[in-house]
Amino acid sequence: MIDIKKTLELHTAWRRGEEGGERADLYGADLSRADLSGANLSGANLSRANLSRANLSRANLSGADLSGADLSGANLYGANLSRANLYGADLSRADLYGADLSGANLSGAKDAFQFGPMPTSGRICVSVRHPEGWKVKAGCFFDYLPVLEKRVKESHNCPAYLGMIEVLKKM
Repeated sequence: MIDIKKTLELHTAWRRGEEGGERADLYGADLSRADLSGANLSGANLSRANLSRANLSRANLSGADLSGADLSGANLYGANLSRANLYGADLSRADLYGADLSGANLSGAKDAFQFGPMPTSGRICVSVRHPEGWKVKAGCFFDYLPVLEKRVKESHNCPAYLGMIEVLKKM
């Protein structure tokens, strides 16, 4: 059994360069439904971890290795995922509202697609499959595809956004 509190303490000491600190190595750990809201796991190894339905709201996961991790249904509201490795991660039904995905590697992620930068805004758009349909994160926007389509058609009718919308409709 993982003592997550102790792991976080040692990881904090490691990040600060303190003696006795250790990088969090949670490879393959079962952290499903864990409450890690606000946790600082910057640079941690969470590859192949089960984080399904975990609460990672406002967590710092910058530079973390989340390759192959199960993040299905995870709450990543406001999480810092900048420069995180999400290669092959399952992001289906994940809540990415307000999440920072700048520089994140989403190659091969399940039920997630990255588009951009978009020519009119410079934004990277990330789409995540939910049971009700695709949800798209573009800047501070995070809502379902029909809402995005309506807003794009009303505001700037950008062919790149409309093309992305058409691609997602066919998936």
